[in-house]
Amino acid sequence: MSIIEKLADLQQNYDKVNECNKILKDGAYIYLLKKLKKEFEEKKDIYEENKKALEELKGKYVVISKELRITKSNIDEDEYKLYNNAGSDLKLIENLQNKIALNKHRLKELEDNAIAMLETEEKLKFDTDQERLELINLKSNFYSCRDKGNRKITKAQKEKQEANLKIKEICKTLPSDVLQKFGDLMITKGTAAVKLQGGVCKGCGIKVSSVTIDKVMKDKGIVCCDNCGRILIYNDIKYKKEA
Repeated sequence: MSIIEKLADLQQNYDKVNECNKILKDGAYIYLLKKLKKEFEEKKDIYEENKKALEELKGKYVVISKELRITKSNIDEDEYKLYNNAGSDLKLIENLQNKIALNKHRLKELEDNAIAMLETEEKLKFDTDQERLELINLKSNFYSCRDKGNRKITKAQKEKQEANLKIKEICKTLPSDVLQKFGDLMITKGTAAVKLQGGVCKGCGIKVSSVTIDKVMKDKGIVCCDNCGRILIYNDIKYKKEA
């Protein structure tokens, strides 16, 4: 492997380290987990409130059902007295009729309230079922995101470690002056070795001279960009060798 090929490999591994560092420092993964957790807690509070309201409504419905039975029973009892026991007692007849009318009015109110409660209960049941499904989905998304993020971080840590090992191995095989130049460029430019593609330096985007292109094509040692000074590497070393 030539020095240029080693420098290309060295730059590739430095790029891999930088890429892994971005992944490891990326806070979007943690932010998303926090957001999902917050959504879950908020939805859980609403779910628990609806469950509580549903239980309270059921308790009220039991009470109103009991009152309905008592009111109906009172009406039946008073009607029986009216038609069988009142005889010609006008005062008793009037009292019973008034009592029956009041109880029937009360019965209508109770029935209307019972119907309204049943409608409210039906809506609460529907809302609670929907919220339960949303909670299940949020929980599933949270764990899926967490596992995906953990796998991504583990992969980045492994790839970073492997790239650092390769960097050390390559550095051992390069002359000190080459390493010095490469290191200086990494510090000043961020990248030291870049591809030369179509006569254009991929580091600065400026077209280099034909003389520089010729030197790169003919492997005239380390050739740098006329503009930015980065080390130039032919875009496809394998193709260059075949050419």
